Amino acid sequence: MKTEYCLPLGSDYLNRQLPFLFQKTPTQHRKNEVSEMIENKNDASRNLEKALQALEQAKQRVANEKKKQNEKKRKAENHISISWAVLS
Repeated sequence: MKTEYCLPLGSDYLNRQLPFLFQKTPTQHRKNEVSEMIENKNDASRNLEKALQALEQAKQRVANEKKKQNEKKRKAENHISISWAVLS
C-alpha cells in the first residue's frame, strides 16, 4: 500500500523551500561551467591559430632571406668566373 502526502500551499515547509526551488540547479550551473570551458578552449584555439600563422610567416621570411643571400652569392660567383674568362 502506497501512502501519499499532500501539503497545503500555505504550509511553512513549502514557504521555506520556495527560495531553494528558484535557485540555479546544479545541472544549470554545470551547463554554465561547460559553456565557459568551451569558450576558453575556443579562445585557446584562436590564440594557437594566431601563433601558428606567425610561425609560418617567420619561416617564410627566413626562407626568403636565405634565397636572397644565395642569389647574391651566386651572382658574386658568376661575376668572378666571368672576370676570369675575360682575362684568359
